[in-house]
Amino acid sequence: MKNCKKILSAILVASMAFSLAGCSSVKAIDKKDFKNALKELKLDDEMREYKGDDIEYYGYDEDDIKYLARVWDDDQWYMFIQFEDTEAAHDYFEDEFYDDIMDVKEDKDFDGKLKTKLSKSSGYIILKGESESDDFMEGDIYGGIYFKNDVVVVALASSDKKSDIKDIDTFLKSIGYPKP
Repeated sequence: MKNCKKILSAILVASMAFSLAGCSSVKAIDKKDFKNALKELKLDDEMREYKGDDIEYYGYDEDDIKYLARVWDDDQWYMFIQFEDTEAAHDYFEDEFYDDIMDVKEDKDFDGKLKTKLSKSSGYIILKGESESDDFMEGDIYGGIYFKNDVVVVALASSDKKSDIKDIDTFLKSIGYPKP
């Protein structure tokens, strides 16, 4: 009986570990995946794409950016940035988003659900709540910021409207990313 309990416990622990690992994974996507996911939404604005010299400078070395696409619609914001390499994507994700959200968390300026993860080749910030920080979006916020290999993807709503949340969820489900 003791051996049976030990085996059952080991199976349960292993299944929990696998299920938790699956919930927090971010897979690699390309610009085609990004565009296809946006097609499922009914957004008012057209997507703006930037390549090479057309890329706008956002306080980052634009020589490291190969491709940038972004779209926004009222309270929703979507962005796909492909960098020259994983290191550049990691640095951008960490400097522009991860460090700021960790400061917001440390200062207790976020009320709600917040999950973060960062490694050398992937990471995410998943949010559902309200921010009281000027450093990282103020007010209601729903969605996530994701990094995998040489790509950073942003899908955020600065509202708690059901239609905005539904759009963010639809987009994230389409690309296979975890949602809040």
